[in-house]
Amino acid sequence: MAERVEENYPNFNPEQKEAFDKVMESANNNRGKLFFLLSAGGGGKTHISNTIAAAICSQGKVALCVASSAIAALLRDGGRTAHSRFKIPIPINETSTCNIAKGDHMHGVLKETKLIIWDEVPMQHRYGPEAVNRTIQDLLNNKDDVNEKDRLFGGITILFVGDFRQTLPVVPRGSRAQIVDASLRRSTLWQHVEVLHLKQNMRLDQTPESITFAQWLLKVGAGSDLNPEKTIPLPNNMRLPQNNVQGLIDAIYPDIHQLNREDKFFLERTILSATNDKVDNLNQVRSS
Repeated sequence: MAERVEENYPNFNPEQKEAFDKVMESANNNRGKLFFLLSAGGGGKTHISNTIAAAICSQGKVALCVASSAIAALLRDGGRTAHSRFKIPIPINETSTCNIAKGDHMHGVLKETKLIIWDEVPMQHRYGPEAVNRTIQDLLNNKDDVNEKDRLFGGITILFVGDFRQTLPVVPRGSRAQIVDASLRRSTLWQHVEVLHLKQNMRLDQTPESITFAQWLLKVGAGSDLNPEKTIPLPNNMRLPQNNVQGLIDAIYPDIHQLNREDKFFLERTILSATNDKVDNLNQVRSS
């Protein structure tokens, strides 16, 4: 793990190095700070947070990696869902606590934990992190010590990771106001969070064209620069000569009817669709 850190750190950009240094300083000195690593897709959130976890573990300390979804948990070294790791109750309310008792195995793990990394936290109802905080405070804080009894998450450094432009908490039949109210940003914890930004898209080549495209993606995610009809105008280089389904298929799958196509041809191409009936319609056009 130490080798991974030594290999990755020199290749970090300045924003990534700053985030790494701040989180490590808090964890190594038991400062118990709360951070939120904010970045759009491609900013390197997973890469840097896994490197931070490796750095903690290489010192013989414990870093717990959790995520709000099982798919995101697979991207974490030793990752599990937050509900599985912390036994977050379902259903949950504003006074809930997790099902971890003093003397449990998990209680012992938490005593040794220096860092908790929580990925995709924007999609988690704020009651989840609040319940985890409430539980760990009860398990770890020394109530006889004035300086210890109110430490958030029992003094464990927390690194939340995610992007509020992506999936927010699911509130059944909830209004926009109710969904926003369920967000971590409406939690009492948020006032203690330091936001760390990763603005450079690491998946794209740093050419003028790629940088312009990355900036356009951020504007789309933020819902800015909309036209009067509140729609998103596509740049000219992203528009098809023929504005129809057949034109889209021809652009993505040129000469698709040619026989004996290699698998690579299809692996490198896809048309995303929101619903299954749209997929069926596209397949009908392709087969005709």
